[in-house]
Amino acid sequence: HQLYAPISICFSRLMNAMYIADSANGRIQRWIVGATNGTTIVGPGSVIANYSAPLAVGAIDLRLSVNEDYLYVSESPRHRILRFRLL
Repeated sequence: HQLYAPISICFSRLMNAMYIADSANGRIQRWIVGATNGTTIVGPGSVIANYSAPLAVGAIDLRLSVNEDYLYVSESPRHRILRFRLL
């Protein structure tokens, strides 16, 4: 899948990666610097256990916790903030 309406991005210094809110595909992608493909970490085909449901299409924002062990995702259409423990 290609990115479709990427709306937000944040960077991890520890993982040397960027996290992309791929809004129209309902997922969050992690791209390691220099990689040719991203990994779906939230949404359909997710590598995070117990959360493979698509995220809401619409305004999504991303933030990493200070020590970068959690990713926070805000979903405007559903009026919620989700927290995911990063692998």
